[in-house]
Amino acid sequence: MKRLFLFLTILGVQTYGYAQQDAQLSMYMFNLLHFNPAYAGSKECLSAVGVYRHQWDNIQGAPRTVSLSVHNKFKKDHYNWGLSFKGDKLGLTTAGNLEGIFAYKVRMSDEIRLHLGISAGVAFIQRQTQDAIVSQFGDPMQSNNPNKLAPNIGFGAFLYGDKFFVGGAIPHLLLVSYRENEFLAGDSSGQFNHLFFQGGLILGNTDKFKFRPSTMIKYASNAPLSVDVNLSALFSERFWIGASYRFGGNIYSIDNNTAVRQIGSGNAIVGTIKFLITQQLEIGYAYDYPLHSLISRGSHEMMLGFNLCKGKTVRFVTPRYVNYF
Repeated sequence: MKRLFLFLTILGVQTYGYAQQDAQLSMYMFNLLHFNPAYAGSKECLSAVGVYRHQWDNIQGAPRTVSLSVHNKFKKDHYNWGLSFKGDKLGLTTAGNLEGIFAYKVRMSDEIRLHLGISAGVAFIQRQTQDAIVSQFGDPMQSNNPNKLAPNIGFGAFLYGDKFFVGGAIPHLLLVSYRENEFLAGDSSGQFNHLFFQGGLILGNTDKFKFRPSTMIKYASNAPLSVDVNLSALFSERFWIGASYRFGGNIYSIDNNTAVRQIGSGNAIVGTIKFLITQQLEIGYAYDYPLHSLISRGSHEMMLGFNLCKGKTVRFVTPRYVNYF
C-alpha cells in the first residue's frame, strides 16, 4: 500500500504499537459505564446512554465509535446490574465488546458509597483485508479475512457522594494475543491491559450555577499516557457547557517502505454541551479541535441519555447525584 494509514494514533483512541486499544470518549463524565463497570446502579434508577463518535472528518478510514449502555439497581439495595456494548471501526479493522455487568454497593456513610464492579463478556475483532489497496494484483493479503472472538473480564471500583466521584478500572483482565499470520503477516496485534482513572466534583451551592471540574486518565501498554482535564458549568440544574484539554497521543505516518515516523502530538481542545430536555431525556454534543496542522477538521461526538426513576419525583432543582455525573 502507498499509505496504509496516514494517522495511526491520536488522543489515545488507537495506538501504533500493534495493539487494538479502547476508544476514549470526550463526554466521559456523562457515560462512565463505558470505562468502569463499578458505575452500574450509581444513579439508583434505570439509566441508558448511547454515544456515537465520528473521528477526523477529513481522513479516510478514521475511527468511528459506538457506545451503548444500560444499568440499574436490583430490588435488593446492595446489588446492581448493567449491560454494555462498545464498537469501534478503524480503517480495515472492526472491533468490539459485549458485556454483562454486576456491581456491589457498600454504604460507607449516609452520603458516601463505594461500588465494586465486574464485567464479563466477549471481545471480537475482524479485519476486512479484501478491501485493502495493494501495490500488485493478487496480493495474498486480500484473501486473509479472519475473525477473532475471545472472552473478556474487567474490574472496577467507584467511590461517590452527592458532589464528587473517583474511580478506577481495568477493563481487560484477560489478555488476547493474535498469533502471527492469523491476521496479516508479521502482525502481532492484540488486546492489552488498559487502566482508566476518573475523578470529579461539584463546586457551588446555588441552584442557578455550579462548576464541575473532572478528569479522565488512560494508560495502555505500548501507548502514550492520555489525560483529559475538563471544566464545566451547570446552569439552572439543566444545561451543561464545558471545555476540555487533552494531553497525550502521537501522530505517525507510514511511508512507502513501511517506515514509521512521528510527525506530531495529539493534543486537542474539546467543547461539550448537554441539555436535560425533560426529567427523563437528555442530549449532548462534543467537538474536538486537534492542535496539529495536518488534521484540518475535528471530531464529533453525540450523546442521547434516558433516565427512568420509578416511584420518584426527580426535580431539576433537587441537589441529587443523578444530575451531576
